[in-house]
Amino acid sequence: MRAAASVENAWRRFTQPTSNVINEEDRRHSSLIASMLLILLLLTTLVVVPGWLIAQPDYQAAPLISIVLIAYLVLAYAINRMGSFRMSGLLLVALLPLAVSLIIFTSNPSSSERVVTLNFMSVAVLISSLVLSYRGTWIMIVTTFVITLLLLVITKAPVTDAYAILVFNGIMSALIVTAGGIQKGYARRLLDNEEQFRSLFEQASDAVFLIDTETAQISANQRASELLGYTKQEIVNLAMADLVVADELEESLGIRSRLLAKERIPPYERTLRRKDGSIVTVELAVCLVYDNEGKPLQFQTIARDISERKRSELLTKAFLQDMKALQLMNLELTQIDDLPTLYRRMVELTHERLNIDRLALFLIDEERNELIGTCGIAPDGSVRDETYYREPITPDHWTHEIFNSPEHARFWTDVPVYDNGVEVGRGSKAASALWDGHKPIGYLVTDNLRHHQQPRAYQAELVSILGGTFGHLIRLKQTTARMLDNEERLNLIVAAAELGTWDWDLRAKKLTLNDQWTKIFGYTEQDLPGDGAFINRLIHPDDYEQVLQDFNMHLRGNTPMFATEHRVRIKSGAWRWVLNTGRVIVRDGQGNPLRISGIHLDVTQRKELEQKTIELHLEQERMQILSRFVQHASHEFRTPLATIQTGLYLLNKFTDAEKRLQKTAQIEDQIKRITRLVDRLLIMSRLDSGTALTLNRINLNQVLQEVARSYQPSIESSGVRVEVEVSHAPIYVHADLYLLQQAVGHVLENAIRYTGEGGRISAAARDEDKCAVIEITDTGMGIAPDVIPHIFERFYRQDHAHSTPGFGLGLPIAKSIVELHGGAISVESTPGKGSRFKLILPVNAGEV
Repeated sequence: MRAAASVENAWRRFTQPTSNVINEEDRRHSSLIASMLLILLLLTTLVVVPGWLIAQPDYQAAPLISIVLIAYLVLAYAINRMGSFRMSGLLLVALLPLAVSLIIFTSNPSSSERVVTLNFMSVAVLISSLVLSYRGTWIMIVTTFVITLLLLVITKAPVTDAYAILVFNGIMSALIVTAGGIQKGYARRLLDNEEQFRSLFEQASDAVFLIDTETAQISANQRASELLGYTKQEIVNLAMADLVVADELEESLGIRSRLLAKERIPPYERTLRRKDGSIVTVELAVCLVYDNEGKPLQFQTIARDISERKRSELLTKAFLQDMKALQLMNLELTQIDDLPTLYRRMVELTHERLNIDRLALFLIDEERNELIGTCGIAPDGSVRDETYYREPITPDHWTHEIFNSPEHARFWTDVPVYDNGVEVGRGSKAASALWDGHKPIGYLVTDNLRHHQQPRAYQAELVSILGGTFGHLIRLKQTTARMLDNEERLNLIVAAAELGTWDWDLRAKKLTLNDQWTKIFGYTEQDLPGDGAFINRLIHPDDYEQVLQDFNMHLRGNTPMFATEHRVRIKSGAWRWVLNTGRVIVRDGQGNPLRISGIHLDVTQRKELEQKTIELHLEQERMQILSRFVQHASHEFRTPLATIQTGLYLLNKFTDAEKRLQKTAQIEDQIKRITRLVDRLLIMSRLDSGTALTLNRINLNQVLQEVARSYQPSIESSGVRVEVEVSHAPIYVHADLYLLQQAVGHVLENAIRYTGEGGRISAAARDEDKCAVIEITDTGMGIAPDVIPHIFERFYRQDHAHSTPGFGLGLPIAKSIVELHGGAISVESTPGKGSRFKLILPVNAGEV
């Protein structure tokens, strides 16, 4: 079996063109075989030619034929090894006629020798076809046939001999062409496959090894040479033991045996040794390549360098271990509330669990713009207090470089290492900002001064994570400490201010009240059900709707906070006033309130004081009003009373009946004026006392017409023209008929009084914007703009000399009546042109 395989391997190397040989070692062997064959052919020539000459002493062409035949063999083989088929064809086509001509013209002119010569030419063509292209073979056949025909004609060979020679050459040519075509097809396919394989072999991104199953000889591509540091020629001379580390060699040999047993081997990892002694981890995919007869030919191994992947896996594993340690550190640190203790444990745990040689923790004093030490590792490895350390942050300070870096961390190698600002050696150093999420609150600095240990590949990233974690935790603890301090202060303030606090969790429907609240309102914990509805039940019914409205507006986000004053029933049943303020402190993603907190401040004393103050102000105002009323009323009463008194005196003196009647009429006029004044005072008193209205469904058209008729005597005596305009459809309002007539009458009377003789007054009733409107317009003297704000004041008269009749009560009465019905009165006036008064009543006037 081994002998047959060796022969087969030698034949493959012998017949394969050197240019097609991929392996450098195979090229060397092929060149050696070519040289050996050339020497063998020369030796054969030296032995065969003399023997032929001895056996055929009369055959003169024998030596030349032998020499040419050997030369053809040597030339054909050499060209075949070089693969230069075009050059070989040109040489053979050129040499063949020359060789045949020399043989014929140097030999005896016997036909037998010439026949042998021509047959030699056929043999030469056959030999040449082995190395010529298909086209070259055709050229050789045609050339041979033409030469043969010419030689037969020149030598005048017998017809029988010529026929035999031509038939022989034709048969040989047919066989040669047929064999050449077949050879061409196989050769082309073989060459294409070999070229593709060679291209893939050399250009593969992975290292490829071909190991002969018999000789265990290794051939490799360029990538394999680069991977191992050997040249391809050096790899050929290596054995598997030279490449595979000793611990894995036996297993690798076992894999070869398993492949020969036709077992499929999945990809596996191996550690190979490079030329320089270093090792490289590869992933191998191996298979066994078979020849056409199914015999094992070679082991094909594809090796992929996975050193970076393995390094990444190791780094990832180490990184995950560090992150796990950091997580456990964080869990422990979160239990510490005391800040100095927290700083010390941060340094201790980082030194112990993350195996960081030295580190120091600094905080930033923003007011003084300097670094303040907290805790660190001394050069001897002990943990020390460094609160004494201060370092100003100058414009060129090293912290700016860290702050401006994207990760807020930096890593340096072979740099000076400092202790308390003094250089103590050189080494690697990493620093990171203590980042609270918004800004740096300090810095963490590490170095390898003590043991000069190799820094991690992710040293900067690790320190950056430490800085972020510690920064957030320190800020959280600082904030918590301030909150606890503020909470304690707040509790003192709440207790001193007697504030009751409440907190309502809307999701859990849970209400939490402080002790001060229960103290203020007298309830115990057993009295409180714990839900928000409990407080709602304590709110005074008259205040409940307003409180609920304000509360819901804040819950919807319409107000920044909830604030209202209302009455609350305490446990004794009494009512107390509270200032209830609160605000939503937690909302969900859609803005819905989840939690609201607030306070109850007892403002009962303030409300009682305010009520007493209001009552006092009201009393003072009533006294002022009463004083003004008495003053104005006494004035209004004094004039008619004086007139009556004078009239009575004169009445007793007059004896003339006509004069007595005249004085009696004047006295009656003054009595009527006093009566009108008393009536108006009574109406004002009724309006001030809040007497209920007697409401009825009234048609304003009728009211306006009746009032105009009642004032007809005054209209006729004043010489003005009054036009009354009513709508076609009734205008209904709910009102007190008597009071409404009084209001319209007073406005109309005022227009009559201040409109001169020949003037015009228009009075109209209509619907306007869902309101009932009575509009009275005159062309009288008008009202000055600075007077309009005072015309509705009691006893105010534009005629300060009181030359115009009236008491200054008509318009105030009209305004009070309209407002009592839920309406309003407005006035527009231009001095010298007239005035327009509008009495506006809601369609449901009186229902207020």
